[in-house]
Amino acid sequence: QQVRDTLGPDTEIWNTEVHGWKSTSSENETTSFYFMLEKIRAGFTGLNGWLAIGQTNQGHTYILNQNGSRTRNVKYFIFKKLSETSNYGHALDIIDEPSQLSHTAALIKGNLMTVWVINQGTSSVPLIITPAGRTISESSIKRTRWTDPSDVEGFTSFEPVTSDASFWSSIPGESVCCFEILLDPVDHPYTVIQAEDNDESNAVLTQPSGDVDGTANLAFINDSSWARYNGVSLVDTSAMRFRVARPTGREDGWIEVYLGTPGASTASILAGTPVGKVAVPVTGDWQVYETIETVLESAAGEFDVVLNFDEVRVGNDTGGFLFNLNSLSVVSPEADVLLGDCNLDGTVDFADIPVMVSILTSGIYVEEADCNEDGLLTFSDIDSFILILIGV
Repeated sequence: QQVRDTLGPDTEIWNTEVHGWKSTSSENETTSFYFMLEKIRAGFTGLNGWLAIGQTNQGHTYILNQNGSRTRNVKYFIFKKLSETSNYGHALDIIDEPSQLSHTAALIKGNLMTVWVINQGTSSVPLIITPAGRTISESSIKRTRWTDPSDVEGFTSFEPVTSDASFWSSIPGESVCCFEILLDPVDHPYTVIQAEDNDESNAVLTQPSGDVDGTANLAFINDSSWARYNGVSLVDTSAMRFRVARPTGREDGWIEVYLGTPGASTASILAGTPVGKVAVPVTGDWQVYETIETVLESAAGEFDVVLNFDEVRVGNDTGGFLFNLNSLSVVSPEADVLLGDCNLDGTVDFADIPVMVSILTSGIYVEEADCNEDGLLTFSDIDSFILILIGV
């Protein structure tokens, strides 16, 4: 119904072209990004856009090609940010939003939440962002702001976080802002691997790092450099985080994650399909680090991991060193606790009763026995155990 309300009665839902976001319309090319946000809020998936057409400037394309001279416009960089941060993610419900903002949207991919806001008014609007039920893991939030369409790459700033529950920002008039908020995983432990501790690498060097951990980092990374890390344990829906640094003026780069069976050749691993991919943002300098994340589409097991470093070239880009990598972290969800399964056999049945009684009298906290989830082990948990046992 949301989609129908957005489109009106005469447009097919299954085949719709979002054609209003273009420089040839009478609207501001930046703030008319609301055409996309409206469709996201309405429930659309599979959003895409025109990259380039021929050698004439088409208002709805992202790369202008006047007389064969290719130029990326503001739509390219806004849509690039949207796809890099949220592709294969999903939209979130917004509980409350300021009425002064014309359009908002929130998306999440893995543990990266992005919040998009558009202020079509002329005055700044204060905004507090609170990820309900989650905590913010970083001490600052990256904000990219677009105002004048001629400033195609936007302006990057970092908003300080004074509480892990929320943060404050001010949205300038006639602007589009994107906030990239890395959340703490829910019951996810970390396994940190220093980038320099690789088992094999190609076309990279190490140098002292200026990151907070004071270790070395991989440097002089260019297109098709790679690094290999053997014996990495993963579970279903693992994610991988990277601490990266990239100055302005460097070409766009990606980190691709490939998995192989232990002992397989690097060439055979790289001949496969990456299970994760994440774009490296501009951080401001070679030793100014940010954390980025990609969800891994993989089965559980132990793998040899190869990180392949890729450059994205457009027009006359000439290549060169892309970014620095300080560390990678495997983020793996812990198995859900099955309340009442006191003997840990994967089921709740009468065999758990004597084990539960033994736990309650021992004074040792076992989460499976805390059937009423009050953080305590008392005989009132037996009542909750009985309800679980009979399926209530």
